[in-house]
Amino acid sequence: MRALAVALACLGSACATVVTTAENKGTTEAQERRERNYELGIERTAVVGDPIVRVRAYVEQISRYPAFEVPEAFRLSGGPVTLRFMAGERLPIIGERTTDGVTYSVAQKDGYYGIQVAPDGSIGTGVINGLGTDAQVVMVYTFSANPAVRLRRADAEEVRRTPTGENFEIVFNGIDGSAMRFQYREYTANDMARPAFFQDLSYPLSSRVIRFRSMVIDVAAIDAQQISYTVQTE
Repeated sequence: MRALAVALACLGSACATVVTTAENKGTTEAQERRERNYELGIERTAVVGDPIVRVRAYVEQISRYPAFEVPEAFRLSGGPVTLRFMAGERLPIIGERTTDGVTYSVAQKDGYYGIQVAPDGSIGTGVINGLGTDAQVVMVYTFSANPAVRLRRADAEEVRRTPTGENFEIVFNGIDGSAMRFQYREYTANDMARPAFFQDLSYPLSSRVIRFRSMVIDVAAIDAQQISYTVQTE
């Protein structure tokens, strides 16, 4: 039914040209990061079940783009077409359109609708359908907001993290007789729920140095419940 209503709304509609500016494209920054739960040379304490070492490498990509924020829930209706907005919703600004001497910012709604926002934040009466396609048009219906609202500029930020390599931890499992117990857990790039590989580690309780691969960990104190330690090298 909704598809039919939209199709009818497009009959006799005017072609809509949306101009994209440099500002509307936003910015993206990417940085390689290595997250760990310790600092070299700084003593820490962990209880049974906690990781004494936790390492995760990833690329952090931060995208910032212009947007409008919806101050309160409202509906935008025209003919049989109704668009619903939630308080706090952010609408990306994808370009500008000038009509009747007014330059509107065009904000994207639900992927393929374009809402025309005047400089004062009020919403124009024309809604664009097929946004971003070769067939984008302003629908024939006159739209109005209920209740009347003014959108406010509130640029948005999106953070994405993509694993790139190391993703492991060494968990303290207490002591057993004359040995201190640990478990090495290695995870796949995107799965922190289940280890892809694990290995039980055991060191003499009398030892004050734990060596695993390239890591050297000094043990300051240990009992059945907790361990105090310092990661010296990695």
